[in-house]
Order: sequence, then structure tokens, then C-alpha cells
Amino acid sequence: MMESWNALFLVGAVNSFFLGLLLWGRRKRPVERKANRFLSLILFSWSYGFFYTWIIETGMYRRYPHLLLIGAPFTFLTGPCLYLYTETILGGLENSIIGKRWNRPVLHFLPFILNTLALVPFYVQSGAGKIHYWETRRPGDPWFLLMQCLQLLHLGTYLAILLLRIRRHRAGLGENYSSFEGLALDWLRNLILFGWIGLLAYVIVLVFFRYWTGFTEYINRFTDLVVLGILHILGYEALSQPAILKEETILQVGKLPPDEPAVEVAEGGSSSLRYPVAFNQPEISAGRFSPQKRPLSQNSNPGEAADEEFFYSGHPVTVSKPPVPKTDSSYARSPLTQAEVRDIAHQVQEHLRDTQAYLDETLSLRDLAMELSLSPHHLSQAINQVLGMNFFELVNRERVQHSQRLMESSTAPLLDIAYESGFRSKSTFNSLFKQYTGITPSQYRKTLPQTGKNNR
Repeated sequence: MMESWNALFLVGAVNSFFLGLLLWGRRKRPVERKANRFLSLILFSWSYGFFYTWIIETGMYRRYPHLLLIGAPFTFLTGPCLYLYTETILGGLENSIIGKRWNRPVLHFLPFILNTLALVPFYVQSGAGKIHYWETRRPGDPWFLLMQCLQLLHLGTYLAILLLRIRRHRAGLGENYSSFEGLALDWLRNLILFGWIGLLAYVIVLVFFRYWTGFTEYINRFTDLVVLGILHILGYEALSQPAILKEETILQVGKLPPDEPAVEVAEGGSSSLRYPVAFNQPEISAGRFSPQKRPLSQNSNPGEAADEEFFYSGHPVTVSKPPVPKTDSSYARSPLTQAEVRDIAHQVQEHLRDTQAYLDETLSLRDLAMELSLSPHHLSQAINQVLGMNFFELVNRERVQHSQRLMESSTAPLLDIAYESGFRSKSTFNSLFKQYTGITPSQYRKTLPQTGKNNR
């Protein structure tokens, strides 16, 4: 049985090392390469951790005593590297949840450096002295216990910060994206939650085996088995995870200077706001779907139109909670007047209906702003304040409306209709359709004449 555990430790060391090499040398965009190298450091450190456990379990430390506690500070690398990986794929440390003062990566590695320096007196001892400490003094050494507690507290703190960071990221997706697939970091959130469970379980096992029963041989076995599973999931997901740049970061290249005003352009008796240079790119919208003109509401003031008429003229979508215009303090300094905001909102609705831009499953706020030659911030302001929703809701309500029209005129499977309406998965289609209409797509199809047979 002991040989099986020792083999597991060696397999963990080899697998983690080569997985780290694979991530380190993977040639992708610079931001992904940088993020993957933080994960590589985690995998390298735990590779040595598995090897170190093998040395302890097999008694090889008596032959090579100078390897004792060499990897002890490596535990202080896991939290910072995972945090820096997350911040990198989300657009950089300028959006950090812990403030600009902690933007320097070296500060995150300070506990690792301090722990290494604190162990220097041990490292310079003779081999016999190290063996004596490990076998006789270590079990009751309060400094060794303190180091273990600080490692656990350090990792737990970073896991908590990461959960808050991912929560903030997910909350902001609706303002910038029309689809969350591949962006919500569900896998990382679940992995962190699993890490929390593993951390709690480790504390329980540590207390039970070391301070209750006195047996410590199962502690490393349990820890390494759990960590081995987590590292393999982490490596696999990192290899398949695209970089997620926050909209503010992506827009730095094309953002207007704060003092550059919008230009009011007269078109056919009406005026509209246009932004020069960076966002005036008609070639992007030229690649959209062929315009299909539909009658617009006759109300010239969309901000005062009824919700159902303004948002869904021509084919109303019933919702349990109609959108309500929002007031946001972040727009308090906006130079736009209420009339200009309403005009932008009207342009957005007209553009979506004329070009069917919502059928693009990757449509983002930035894309739509560039097509309309508008500032993304002002576009978001109009969607929030006048339409009473965020960008995600706006686009997906239009997609649901489109799917209803398709179901009325076609007997195609619901999966095909979901894809043709701009949804990236059937589960998202079903969830949003029910959210905005109160019933599922199959239930809606059953209410339609002659098309209720194909509910797949």
C-alpha cells in the first residue's frame, strides 16, 4: 500500500512539472503567455511539493538532508500566482480589487521572500542538525506550527479575494457583452470554491490526525491527492481558456481624450451625436446582416414611449418585470443632455432592428458603439438610463423576439432556432427565453398553430 502512495507522489511530481512546461512554452498572445506563466510557477512549485512528500514518506531525507524544508516557502506562491493569473486574463492589475497600491507583482511575493529568509538559519545547518530538528524538535516547535498557520491563512485570504474579484467581473459582463459563454470564469470560480473546501478539509485532517490521534502519515497523502486533482483541472482549463480583456482595457487604443467633445451632425432634419476618428468606422457595420426595414414607433420621443412599444414595436415580448429607466451616479458628470441620451437610445433600437446586429453571437458594447460611431460610455448611459437595462438584456431581448418570429414561421428544431437567433447554446436560449417571456421555447411553440409538433 505504501508503494502505491509513493508512486502517486512521483506521478504527481512528473505530471505537474511537464504540465508547467507545456503552459510556459505555449505560444499564444502575449497576455495569455504571461498569464500561463503564473500558472506554470504554481505547477512547478507543487511538482517539487509532490517530490518532497516522496522524500519524506520514503525516508530519503536521511540520505539527502539538505532538501529538508527547501520547498516550504513555495506554499506562499500559490495564492499570489493564481491571483496574478486571474487579473492578467481579466485585463491587468489596473482593475485590481485590492487597489493600485498593490499593483506591483513583487509585493505579492513578499511573504514568500520573508519565509525564505526566515529559514536561512535552518538551511545553513549541517545535515545531521537538520535531521535532528526534523525528527525530534519539529513536531513541538511553535515556530513551525506558526508557519503552517500563516500559510493556510495566506492561501485562504487570496482565495477569498479571488472570489470577490470574479464576482465583480461577472457583475460587469452584462454592461459590455451579449453572451457570457467563455467569459464568466465559472470553471475558475468552481475551482476556487473547491480549493476552499479542500483547505477546510485539510485543517480538519491536520487537527484530527496530528493533535488528536497523533498519526501524521495520512496528512500529506490526503493533501497531495486533492491538490493533484485540482492542478490537473487547472492546467486543462488554462490550456483551453481564452484571455478575457475588460472592455476598458481594450478601448484604450480607440478612446477619445476626455476633453474631446462629440460632434452634432444634422441628418434629414434631425441631429445625432458622432465621435471622430477612432469610433467612426463604417466598414465594421458594412459587414453586418442585410438590413430588413421594419416600421418604427411613431412616437418621436422614445424616452416617453411605453416600455412594450419602444422596446419591442411590431412584435411585443411579454416580460414579468418590464424594464425601468435607471439612474446611475457614474453618469453624473456626463456632458450629454437628456434629449441627447434619448436620441442615442432611439438610434440603438433602430440600428438593431435594421441591421439585426444582435444575430452576431459575439456582439459587444464596443462593437455596437463603433458601428454607431458613439462613445461606449455614452452608449451604455443611454441603454441604462433610457431603456432601463444593460447591454446584455437589450441584445438578448431582441434575440428572444427574433426566435419567436422564427418559431411562428418555421418548424426547425429549437436548437437551430437558438443558433439562428444569436444564442451560443440551447441552455442559454431556454433560460433567457423563459426569463423574458415567462414560458419555455417549447411551451411557446405549442401555443402556435401548425408548428407545435417539433419541440426538440
